[in-house]
Amino acid sequence: MQLGQDPDLLHYRKNDDLRDYLVDALPQCGTVAIMFDEAQHLWLNTKAKRVQDRMGGALGDAIKRLYDDLHVAFIFTGTPGLMKVYEEDAQAKTRWSGLLQLQEFEFDSRFIGLLKALEEAIPLEEQSQLTDQSTALKLYQASKGNFRLLKDLLAEAVFLAANANSASISTKHLANAFFNRFCAVENPFL
Repeated sequence: MQLGQDPDLLHYRKNDDLRDYLVDALPQCGTVAIMFDEAQHLWLNTKAKRVQDRMGGALGDAIKRLYDDLHVAFIFTGTPGLMKVYEEDAQAKTRWSGLLQLQEFEFDSRFIGLLKALEEAIPLEEQSQLTDQSTALKLYQASKGNFRLLKDLLAEAVFLAANANSASISTKHLANAFFNRFCAVENPFL
């Protein structure tokens, strides 16, 4: 689409043709990396005996061929299940050039900066004052500094605010979002 190709013309193409389009398009688009989120799912089939010697089976082989042809970085992200794949598969240790585990944020200026950036990205009419000291502390307590939990909480709060035609996220939206996502835990917004 970036190159002006009509996606409908690609709809019934063979995978080999689509692969060729991809190999041709990425340099034209200036692509430097491809990120595979939830990548632990790419290797779930490695338990089958016929693929134990080939990480990821046929899908893993296709990814390896694409990597060789595209000359861009492949970044695999996911849950702790991805770390388990890495630890249990000897091929992963020789083929993955680096491993980085994200740590939770501390309640400091970096966390406040993250909230400020998220505030700017929220598609509501008015600012939600996420960086207000009290709200920021409650968001930190709710997420324990974990970006995924924070993102899920704010996404739910945005949904609730938009559904209520609110111009911004309120403490009530945050409390309800927290309950919807983590109902069995003490709610810091109450």
